[in-house]
Amino acid sequence: SKKELCEKLLSTVGFLKEKNNYRFKQASLYATLYGNLPLFGYAGSNLSKMANRNQLPADRPTMSVITSGIDTLVSRISQSRPRPVFLTENANYKERNLAKQLNSFIGGEFYQTKAYSLGPMALRDACVLGDGVIKTLRTVDNKVGLERRLPTEILADSNDAIYGDPRQLF
Repeated sequence: SKKELCEKLLSTVGFLKEKNNYRFKQASLYATLYGNLPLFGYAGSNLSKMANRNQLPADRPTMSVITSGIDTLVSRISQSRPRPVFLTENANYKERNLAKQLNSFIGGEFYQTKAYSLGPMALRDACVLGDGVIKTLRTVDNKVGLERRLPTEILADSNDAIYGDPRQLF
């Protein structure tokens, strides 16, 4: 029944959340190293003990090499704007024209979904947290949409994802 299915789904998610608790702690630690700030509830749990450990005096100027390096990397890599291109080889006029229209369509979709502004954020997430996630979805007006997701919001069974292609994500 639907109730049993819901209970099993919630128990599976609860199990995976408990099993992946180390990922939340790691993400919190890495984000603290990047932002040089204590994080409360960032990774889905209150990690106040971890956040209070290495507090520096408030009047001491600090410079984070991690922040500087990641921001430089993201800035340099995200300057280029790669896009897929439809190429034809020994094609007639109709096929070349179709490829040209498809290139325009893809450029418009990248603009409409704001893919080039989400890319640097996902790259920064990947550098700081280990994974950068962009979710592809259908918007309310039946168009393609993109959303940034934090890797701590996604749960997968490590045994199912051992070869890099999990069948289920929660």
